[in-house]
Amino acid sequence: MANISSLGTEILIEIFQYVDDESPRTTKRSLLLVNKHFYAATQLVAHRRKTICYTDNTLKETNKRIQTWLQDPLLLRNVRHLTLTGYMYRPDRLSGDPIPSSSDLTSMWVPLVELVTKAARLTKVSFDIATVKFPLPLLQALQTYHAQVKLYIWGYHREEELDHTDPAEQALAISPILRGIKGSAWVDQRSPKIDLRTAAFQRIVANAPNLELASFSKGRTGCMPPSKDQVRKREAAAKFFLDSRGPNTSIRKLVLDGFDISKQTLVKWGTHVSLPHLEDLKISRGTPDRTYFEAAPALLTNLKHLSLNLSGVITHSEIPRLLEGYLATCAPLETLSLWSWMGVVSIDAILKHGTTLKKLELHEREASIFNDRRRLLSVEDVRRIGKGCPHLEDLTLDLDREDADWRKDLDYQKDILEELAQLGKRLRRIQIYLDLGIAMASRGRALAAVQAQSSQITMPGAGIHDSERTTDHTALCLLSAAAANVATEPVSRDYRGPFKPPSTAEMCKHGQQLWKTIFGKPTQFGPRELDIKWGEWERKQGSGHLASWVFWEQRRKRYLRVRPAGRDDRPGEAIVHVEGGCRQQDDDDDKADNYPY
Repeated sequence: MANISSLGTEILIEIFQYVDDESPRTTKRSLLLVNKHFYAATQLVAHRRKTICYTDNTLKETNKRIQTWLQDPLLLRNVRHLTLTGYMYRPDRLSGDPIPSSSDLTSMWVPLVELVTKAARLTKVSFDIATVKFPLPLLQALQTYHAQVKLYIWGYHREEELDHTDPAEQALAISPILRGIKGSAWVDQRSPKIDLRTAAFQRIVANAPNLELASFSKGRTGCMPPSKDQVRKREAAAKFFLDSRGPNTSIRKLVLDGFDISKQTLVKWGTHVSLPHLEDLKISRGTPDRTYFEAAPALLTNLKHLSLNLSGVITHSEIPRLLEGYLATCAPLETLSLWSWMGVVSIDAILKHGTTLKKLELHEREASIFNDRRRLLSVEDVRRIGKGCPHLEDLTLDLDREDADWRKDLDYQKDILEELAQLGKRLRRIQIYLDLGIAMASRGRALAAVQAQSSQITMPGAGIHDSERTTDHTALCLLSAAAANVATEPVSRDYRGPFKPPSTAEMCKHGQQLWKTIFGKPTQFGPRELDIKWGEWERKQGSGHLASWVFWEQRRKRYLRVRPAGRDDRPGEAIVHVEGGCRQQDDDDDKADNYPY
């Protein structure tokens, strides 16, 4: 009888390439061990993904490694995906610090350019080095030798003294291989330099003929807004970048961080992006305005995926009514992501898109004040979502711990976990935000601040995407209220927390057991992905004087990806992959990223 081992090498290679795209770990770990035939075929696809890391301390070693690759015909023939990552210390011109000459940077890329010219067929290149601009020689080599490659720049950078005539930026703006770009412009208001990063980025967005994804984040440091003279100079210089042929019709996804949710934002970006062609829109860290909800249905006629941060909404304002009306009149959505949504929009309004929803994200930020807690979905809410969204594949929700011992906590969460287990039979992925217990860290600071009444205290604003801060009197009032609660009010019977976060090893054991509860039945198949975020994983650490618990959270928050073990002899078991935190913290001496239990 014929079996997969009897297939020819060429056919196996085609199969293994598909496997490698879906599960790279499987190709490198499992297929090599099956038999000699599989081993030989796997060798031909083992080099499909290569990562090159550039740092100041390892630059020579990196270039030596590339030189070794240049001597390997098997690698050159089979490499398809190239990822460039790392961090080169290149201070922004706004700080006034010197930057190495362009000749130094050009010589750094010579081995990489040679690798690109000799590689047989690259299909994807990802550039994620946010402190250096994308090199023109690399762009030219990719366009010359790999015309069909897809280029993604996740760390767009430009030096502030450049004007609109920079050859590298001009070439990138019209490059047919650019498919995705992500940039940011966090400006030091104390600097006299004219920041043109936004204008340069918008020129690329408007002109790149095959660009599909654009993401931009803006913000400022310092307390003083720019002077009128600075604004006039920036606007005058930015006009030279406006040489587009009209809104770009190829862009399907637009991510805006630090922009108001308003008609003005849509109109401004609508000069660079064709809004009727846009399918995916995300706006975070901005104030919601009534004009957006009134204008968006007519402007975003093809929208399928929407993500909004509603942390700036005042619940007794007109925004909740307008938002519910918007959800009732906008195009049917496949993805809906709402941050800080409780009290702003109802489950009923969300379920109006239930027949088309495939992904639903509902998240409230963790409370930072002792004896306070965020509002959560009830068991009945989860049940309604399951019934009202028959095509749902991906769900995000919050859970707050009810006991410091995670084993006992699972008993407290029994009812809602049973509902998630029912959903787990058909969902591809479930994401859960667990409380880290940041109120444990802020409680002591609150008492100390009230007693001292002297030091300036800052606290993160609402919403996990926010980096704005409230200071001085406002923060002191918040902390005084927290301290008063600590001193005078007993802990609510409805809320047993907050609790100190467990060690990473215990988090992994908890995650593995949680996965078993939701996805672990031997009869279940499919991706069965469980993502667990301890703390506000996406919270940006802004500038200024930060509260001590912000650093406490940065050190302790974790992102756990729990996946099936992937072995036939372990059908109901999972492996945990961990991101975040400091490995040298006192209660966590684990060194590995994977914890198979």
